[in-house]
Amino acid sequence: MGVSFDRLLNIIYEVRLFVVLPLYLIWLALAVYLLARKNKMFFVCLVAFPLVIFSIDITSTFSGWLYRMELRKIYATAPDHSIDIGRMPPNIRAEYAKHDYHPRLRDIKAKLLGATVLFPIIIVIGSAIWVVVSKHCPIAHSRGTADG
Repeated sequence: MGVSFDRLLNIIYEVRLFVVLPLYLIWLALAVYLLARKNKMFFVCLVAFPLVIFSIDITSTFSGWLYRMELRKIYATAPDHSIDIGRMPPNIRAEYAKHDYHPRLRDIKAKLLGATVLFPIIIVIGSAIWVVVSKHCPIAHSRGTADG
């Protein structure tokens, strides 16, 4: 028995926190590690990880929204093409109402706006921290000198 496309969209939305939250923690740990070692890969970490994490979060929220819209289209559309949520069977309506009727389209817009606003802020703050750490903190690990 296979999983339908609609159900797959719901599964993607349901597991998003179990994917996104560990990625945020990995990103934070990696950034702190690279900053402590004064490794220039810090800037790659600063830019690449948020792009990936924001993309996964927004895409998974969009898939949850698509799932809700499919339920609405299949079960709540009247013959005159109007939408009436009361027409849904009780088990489908419970599925539709899960998570307090979220995700909504405004949730996706808010995440897009948040990512658009947060990304430059992350870059500026991360660069400022890099400057402070590189000027005022001793080198985290010593490298061999030419003197031996």
